[in-house]
Amino acid sequence: GRWMLAAVGTRRLRVTEWLPDDPYPRAHVTLLDEPAPSSNADAQIREVEQALRRVHALRAELGVPAVTEISLADDPARAGFEAAALAPIGPLDAQSLLERDDVEARLEQLLALLHDEANVLEFRLSG
Repeated sequence: GRWMLAAVGTRRLRVTEWLPDDPYPRAHVTLLDEPAPSSNADAQIREVEQALRRVHALRAELGVPAVTEISLADDPARAGFEAAALAPIGPLDAQSLLERDDVEARLEQLLALLHDEANVLEFRLSG
């Protein structure tokens, strides 16, 4: 009498109205378009990719499960979502990233989160 469902999102959306949850959660949504990124986004992707590698290398040093191969897409919007999926961040930070409408702002926020995580991991390794 029960099903397990796994879904992969391919577009961002915003819930405009929640509907009754019987028999499952439902909502009216608006699909969101990704604004065109600036030429600076390519450099941001590489910086995020480097920070992500550093964080996972530090995690591996601590014996924490870590991603060993990281290769992000060339499309800045997609790369940002891939990096966020690979980043060791909590659900509230992940939601905050998803809510960002601007690609560069999303990458900048993710980079700040990765730098913070690297600092914590370095502190743990030093003691």
